[in-house]
Amino acid sequence: MSFGLFLFFVKYAFTILAKHFIKLTAIFMDIYELVRMFRKTDNSNNIIVYAGNAHINNYHKFLQKIQKVIMIILYLIHNV
Repeated sequence: MSFGLFLFFVKYAFTILAKHFIKLTAIFMDIYELVRMFRKTDNSNNIIVYAGNAHINNYHKFLQKIQKVIMIILYLIHNV
């Protein structure tokens, strides 16, 4: 294998690893932010989030899923 081909594979592997590392760290940041959002404080009635599109999409997906879970729990509580 030539050195140029070796460098190509190293750069390709690094690119793939970096992309997944960025996604992983973004998920940890989103979890941290969601925990802070739902922590009970005196002034937690209104929450404003200033974030990028990918983070906002993650929050939106989470809130949609949690809404469905809450609806199922409320249905079970009131109909059992």
